[in-house]
Amino acid sequence: MFRALMDITFIRSHAQESPRRLGASLEAALHKHGHRVTVLAPLPSSVDPASMSLARRLLKVPVSHAGKTHELDVYTGRDRDGVERVYLAGLEALGGDERVFGAAAARYLRDADAVSDVVVGAGLAGGSALAAIAASEEAAVRALLTEGEKVPPEALLAAEIVLTKHDAEIDGLTKILGDAAEGRRFRVLLPGLDPAEWNPLTDPHVRSRFDPIDLRGKAKCKIALQRELALPVRAEVPLIGAVGRGDDGSGIDLLSRIGPEILKNDVQLVVHVEGGGEVVGRLEELWDRWPDRLQIRTGREEGFIHRLVSACDAFYLPVEAGDDLTLALAAQRYGALPIVSRNSGVADLVVDVDPSLTTGNGFLADALTEEALLATFRRVAAAFQRPEAFAALGQRAMRKDHSIEAVVALVEHLFETALEKKASEEA
Repeated sequence: MFRALMDITFIRSHAQESPRRLGASLEAALHKHGHRVTVLAPLPSSVDPASMSLARRLLKVPVSHAGKTHELDVYTGRDRDGVERVYLAGLEALGGDERVFGAAAARYLRDADAVSDVVVGAGLAGGSALAAIAASEEAAVRALLTEGEKVPPEALLAAEIVLTKHDAEIDGLTKILGDAAEGRRFRVLLPGLDPAEWNPLTDPHVRSRFDPIDLRGKAKCKIALQRELALPVRAEVPLIGAVGRGDDGSGIDLLSRIGPEILKNDVQLVVHVEGGGEVVGRLEELWDRWPDRLQIRTGREEGFIHRLVSACDAFYLPVEAGDDLTLALAAQRYGALPIVSRNSGVADLVVDVDPSLTTGNGFLADALTEEALLATFRRVAAAFQRPEAFAALGQRAMRKDHSIEAVVALVEHLFETALEKKASEEA
């Protein structure tokens, strides 16, 4: 099937985005599909252009601030994925106002004759740029990638397509727009897993490879992690992992409070926690009492997280993980059923396991409270006592397509449809 190649510009608020963010992985994936992808972002004064192999262009971008016109330097280069990068320097001297950057980004696209088929505004600065671009009608399609940030109404009005991370955002955005929401397309765009990073058949961090057809490797991963952490090697107990921050009031804090009740069940719990203080101290006290059921790792070690996800039967995702859906997707991809609150953004990825264990791909707690979370952990422990049915749930979760390729296919369809619509309106 013919797939039109597009010129797509992402306007971002930060020079270096985390690869875990939806936009960052989407940019690279679209580039791999043959589209011309450019990222336009501010260049912080703390970043040396030479360290990023950037070239300074002769073009300068005029921008108004405090009644004066200032000229911003332009630097260009490519990142390790081959995506073109354009940076505007000197914004911090103007106070770092994202609206100023938005206006400068729109001016650059016009003056550099770099108007794209599609312009995607990510974050507040991207939204401000969309509003400025909409006034000039220079881009064929404008899209807004909200990523959970507060979005000004003018940015929503400037976007023909609004891409959000979960359904709950759409309700809020349509309320902001009111009647103006009619005719706009709101779509949930979940992140996709990069197969080079998350694939149980090729993952270099795991002890043994596996897939939905052959789970013998996953069983070996569980044994290897139990030995690594000095836990008893027991296939008949559920191994539950958790990754999060150890702040007071966090999901890991809540877990530590109900830990005594959880650990009275025949389970094994592995917590990989960032931070310290009272929460970690409470977990260490639990470890002193139940060293055969609880192990703790502190810091943030990506390789260990891969080993943990590959070994676990279930995986608790605290509320603070709601802004980063990667681990929820990875858990399912590796056959570790997620445990999440119904009120978190991660819940959109999870269908609650039914009492007969015939449907579902995770466990939903009614709320992130001690009572609700404890009841959910007990449901996991009870479900694991039916090993064949539990394993089938994990296999079903693994088969769900969470690849970045599926995300790219949806984005291409949305953009191509919008371009065709605009072309027919202009004909």
